[in-house]
Amino acid sequence: MEFTLKTGNTSPALRCILRDGAGVAVPLAGAAVVFSMATQKGVAVITRRPCVITAAAAGEVQMNWQAGDTATPGAFHAEFEVTYAGGSVESFPNEGYLVVRIAQALA
Repeated sequence: MEFTLKTGNTSPALRCILRDGAGVAVPLAGAAVVFSMATQKGVAVITRRPCVITAAAAGEVQMNWQAGDTATPGAFHAEFEVTYAGGSVESFPNEGYLVVRIAQALA
């Protein structure tokens, strides 16, 4: 999956449905979800920011951008990390990364 916004933007929020390797939405009842984003060279931009679970049964989460998150244009790797109620941890996407592209705003 790829998500694009422009430098300085804090909207729209990044909304995703977390799916397992078979493409099935993962139930998130009782879970906690965090978001991390880094440059493609591995330099952290956002580290373990708590996310909002918007529809637990459907595996839907939302990460809200904050001032400064989108200051630098480029392509970034990102992932969600879920800690389930029982304590096990899983990262999404399961393979590879979500790509966040930040385009340079004109003004």
